[in-house]
Amino acid sequence: MRKYLNSVVNKFDTTQSGNAATGTTITVRGLPSNAKSTIYSDEGVTIKSNPFTVDSNANYEFYVDDGRYNIIQDEGLPTEIQLTDVSIYDIESYLAPTGRAVLVATTETLITSNFNYPENSVISTLGYSDANDGGNGQWFRTSFTGVPSQTPAQRGNATLTDSRGVVWEYVNSLGRLIAEALGSKGDGVTDNTPAWSAIQNSGFKYIKIASGVHLYSGLSVSSDFCIEGNAGDRPTLKVKDGANQTALYGPDVSNVTIRDVIIDGNKANQAIGTGNNWRGIYFLGDCANLDIENVTVKNTVDHGIFFSNGGDVNNRCGRDSTIRNVIVTGCGSQAHTDAGGAGGTGLVGGQRSTHFVSCVAYGNYLNGFKSNGTHTGCESYDNIGGGYETGFGSPSTTQAKWVQCSAENNGGTGWRNQGEGDELTWIGCVARGNGRAGILLLNAVNRATIDSCWFAENGQLSGTESRSDTEGFDGITITGTSANPNDIIISGCQFYDDQVTKTQEYHIYMRKEAPNVTIGDNNIFGDSKIQSFYAELDAQTSNLKIGKCFGLSTYVNETTPVSTTASTGAQTLTDHLINERSLLSSTRLRLTIAGDAAGTAGTKAIRLQVAGAVQELASFGAGDTGAYYVEAEIVRHNSTAYVQYKCYIEGVTVGEGLFTTAASFSSDMIIRSIVQLGNASDSVTQQRFTLEQV
Repeated sequence: MRKYLNSVVNKFDTTQSGNAATGTTITVRGLPSNAKSTIYSDEGVTIKSNPFTVDSNANYEFYVDDGRYNIIQDEGLPTEIQLTDVSIYDIESYLAPTGRAVLVATTETLITSNFNYPENSVISTLGYSDANDGGNGQWFRTSFTGVPSQTPAQRGNATLTDSRGVVWEYVNSLGRLIAEALGSKGDGVTDNTPAWSAIQNSGFKYIKIASGVHLYSGLSVSSDFCIEGNAGDRPTLKVKDGANQTALYGPDVSNVTIRDVIIDGNKANQAIGTGNNWRGIYFLGDCANLDIENVTVKNTVDHGIFFSNGGDVNNRCGRDSTIRNVIVTGCGSQAHTDAGGAGGTGLVGGQRSTHFVSCVAYGNYLNGFKSNGTHTGCESYDNIGGGYETGFGSPSTTQAKWVQCSAENNGGTGWRNQGEGDELTWIGCVARGNGRAGILLLNAVNRATIDSCWFAENGQLSGTESRSDTEGFDGITITGTSANPNDIIISGCQFYDDQVTKTQEYHIYMRKEAPNVTIGDNNIFGDSKIQSFYAELDAQTSNLKIGKCFGLSTYVNETTPVSTTASTGAQTLTDHLINERSLLSSTRLRLTIAGDAAGTAGTKAIRLQVAGAVQELASFGAGDTGAYYVEAEIVRHNSTAYVQYKCYIEGVTVGEGLFTTAASFSSDMIIRSIVQLGNASDSVTQQRFTLEQV
């Protein structure tokens, strides 16, 4: 009989993660019958109820007879989790007469031993082949016999036989199997495939790997499974030459943890092309509650980590899962694609409830990420393809989010959202130095919010490639072919290109009609290759709203006083150019001008020029002085600009009206404030010139 103790914490709920799961019930069932076991509060005297509830700190303990058990949390409820096939043995009851376990130097020594140990003896070994090689463990003498001197790899499970044919079973009171204890060697040379077959068939659900490089042919994992390395010295699971297998594969599984390991797909020595899509970690079908933490996946023929629905969208593979502190690099190749393979992306798949936290994807052949879910603090850089991609299949990408993520120096687009996206959000992200756009919103992308992000020096391919309906070289490109993006909000972002040879053609580019685009207040537009904002002819009827954005041609706020010189000719105080294709049909601009007239020698005329038309708004007579204020609204419709104005002198309306002028969408529009003095000794000082979209 042995005491067993454990605790329960909330694992996947983002707001309660790591908190004690108080109120959880525990049920203990013995194997192989799976019937409820008799458990005790002490050494076999006081029977404890089964099931029972954890204490106020979510800790629990019980005593039970030696054997194997399923320990079930919240049995029969949606929150049920099973710890299956847990070995619980009171090792001391099987000790040698000295009161200590018999100590044998190595497991291989036990395999060759012909000593007749008593039944139920326990042997402790210091290693598998050599002392301290990480393969130490405890072996329990059973009553069974078999072929003499067989290793666990030969028997295909967690047992061995000595030279007398006696069967010894690996035991661990924590229910944990050390991979090295069954003969897996981390020397980077030994083919450990037979040992890992034994590990897979052992029935243990918690596999621990000590260190080193373990060559093998891949592993299929089951539900309620954990494989864990050493966080300080992570072991490597490397697919052996010619294995042509995925490193870790889980079909229709749940509650799987992979932690503190390196996965090496060894792609240089595997078959490539059609039908040879060997991955690093591959979950297929109805998979949920997957936890991948502190893992590096590298050098795979195809995708590094792949969550696949298997053709059935109802599977929602990867739901309620967390991928944390994961690095994926060197996945896929041109050779694989040329041979008919998929190519290879770092992290692929996921659902709305999948969380990617502090993950890094770099140096992959296609994209760094091709994923749904929430991404926090992730990095995607130096991938031959793009940084991130969504909208790649059904069900559609919904409520995907990127918070403080970066896409830098990728060969393609920073973020490519190619339709089927709904409620996409970027907060505090950086897109810098990518080959094409920083963010591409393509086709049926609905309700996208881009807030407090940086877009710098994207469009590195703008000198060698041509713009198309599906690609751009801008900070943000909004376009559509089969459908158009809708309800886009861009707010508080910074756009700039400080390179000597600039590549970011436009900071925001609208190629097709995109209903309900709002460029909110507080965006900042610096230098670009061509201009800050541009809309093609197909986009001119879009419902575009532009706020007070520094550096955009539809907004200016001049508050530095500007005065006339001693001249009687017409003088321009402010000369502002609105770039071509920046003023969409039915877009309204509000213009305000304020100033002061001084001197009594002659008249002082206040005029406004919009495009090719000049309109006198008001005139101070000789001897008149004072403050003037102009407000005007400019609307361009089709090829005509309509200007409605009103002018005040000392608060009194002195002029108002409407004038029109030719204003093509494809041409620049000039807006000038003009003053003409009747006598050069007089002066006019403009205090403010503000233009903004309403």
